[in-house]
Amino acid sequence: MVKEFYIITNNSKFGNSFAGQLPESQYHASVLTSLNALIDKLPVSPTCIAAVDIDSFEPDLQQIRALKRRYSDSVLIAFSERKFHPEHKEVLSEHFFACLTKPIDMDELLYLIKDA
Repeated sequence: MVKEFYIITNNSKFGNSFAGQLPESQYHASVLTSLNALIDKLPVSPTCIAAVDIDSFEPDLQQIRALKRRYSDSVLIAFSERKFHPEHKEVLSEHFFACLTKPIDMDELLYLIKDA
């Protein structure tokens, strides 16, 4: 079964490169430019993985909380050039499965999401 994998970033070159590295036999990757675009794409009861570039925009706690409440089976993964984000501690620790650094280590990512 192919899973939906959304990459949310304002950097389309990075997003397309990231999407191209995912195994097509396991994931259908789409690049989106906002969380609102993700919400518009999701069906009523989705099972998806969303990788959010938190360098592109500030993760809004209320929006992320509402997204996770409505789509509790979705897996959110943050990625950034920085290793630490004390300003986003609450949203990252409560709602994101992991926070990875750029460049994305695809082996690490695929290991993290293998059972998602």
